[in-house]
Amino acid sequence: MPRRIRTRFKSICSQNLGITQRGPLDERAIESEERNDELTRWAGKWASEGNDIDTVIKLTMGHNVLHCQEPLPQRDIEVIVRSVIKR
Repeated sequence: MPRRIRTRFKSICSQNLGITQRGPLDERAIESEERNDELTRWAGKWASEGNDIDTVIKLTMGHNVLHCQEPLPQRDIEVIVRSVIKR
């Protein structure tokens, strides 16, 4: 995701949804080696709450952009979510 779009997305989430931003300098940000496991756990949580696949993809993409030091590309998020949904 281009930096300009990611910055705008974070701004909108922060202003409209009350979601706090985490960035690369935040000690709580998800590091590269943890992001697949972390995003898989969140996708599983949202899927278990009864959300449809499109909603889970959107939620996971948002979490990815807001909390990962180096966000995964959308296609990788889709693979993670489809894998979770199959289980």
